[in-house]
Amino acid sequence: GALLVGALVTATVLTGMIGNLAAGKFCDHFGRKKILASALFSVAVLNGACGFMEPGMTTAFVLVAAGFFQGAVRPTVAAMLADLAPAEQRRQAWSLNYLGINIGASIGPMMAGFLFERNLPWLFWGDALSTFAAIGLLLVFIPETKPDAERVRRSLDGAGPASERAEEGSALRAFFRRPVLV
Repeated sequence: GALLVGALVTATVLTGMIGNLAAGKFCDHFGRKKILASALFSVAVLNGACGFMEPGMTTAFVLVAAGFFQGAVRPTVAAMLADLAPAEQRRQAWSLNYLGINIGASIGPMMAGFLFERNLPWLFWGDALSTFAAIGLLLVFIPETKPDAERVRRSLDGAGPASERAEEGSALRAFFRRPVLV
């Protein structure tokens, strides 16, 4: 029992980490909005499908697969925030983002517990419906963002502020070259 649950949670976290890394790479090449909409759509379909399944190992494996796409969401949102928020408003944009995350993290488990006890399928269907609503808002109100080659070139040449410059090489190198990140 507990060993199996631990293994499934670990598998979900690992697939989420892989999704996190993949999204970081893919959103630079294909555009953040496309990757975010695709990841959210995949999460909605997989989680919504769980509402039609009998609880068991198949449901668990579908949720582990959904972990990959859930992991892809946060880095893509972070990249979009960096692209869309002007430098002077970035702190407020991040604060608002974290406020939303914290509200969801405080209310979500209560709602999930209630639905788990009363009507398990609606736990999954509600998640799918709210995710489809988020996709609709994303598609209507948020423009596509993708790294601008000219902006990246200028930042590599040192033309932009030091905090806004692109780094050549690996992400690990960029991480250690910026003390504020460490």
